[in-house]
Amino acid sequence: LPLLSSLLVLFPAKDKGEKKLFGFAFTPLMREDGTTLSDESHELYVYKCDENTTFSNHALYLGLPCCKEDFSSCPSIPSSLVFQRSTKETFWISTQLSSTKLTQNVDLLALLKWKAHPDRVMDILGRLRHVSGEEIVKFLQDILDTLFSILDDNTDKYGPLVFQSLVFIINL
Repeated sequence: LPLLSSLLVLFPAKDKGEKKLFGFAFTPLMREDGTTLSDESHELYVYKCDENTTFSNHALYLGLPCCKEDFSSCPSIPSSLVFQRSTKETFWISTQLSSTKLTQNVDLLALLKWKAHPDRVMDILGRLRHVSGEEIVKFLQDILDTLFSILDDNTDKYGPLVFQSLVFIINL
């Protein structure tokens, strides 16, 4: 199945039996660091739109801030000529990740993608003990494959830390 990169919610208005759009809210599901949207409630901005608006061009709305945190981290985003933010309305969503391939934990992601930063392997292995047991169990096969791959890469350098990590996982 293809991975959804963002969540788009459309708000239809019923006017005399006619259905037309009056607004939308959206949020990216993946963060720039490769983790997913955190499990919590999120307050999303609502943008006004008309019934002729098409959402086939994702760049029109994905460049806009979707929430306060997004706006504060990107204050230089110009106001959209296509969509105006509704200052009186917000939309709340609550998210719960259920995946054995995507994670919200940046330390686990760093371990699984250790080849991208081989110079940080010692630090990455040290941070494995901060990953929750639930996340480790969900990704157990991938973690074990990664640990043995690191061990194959340089047994002398990484052997003791990989051994400590394996003991930590077995203790869980």
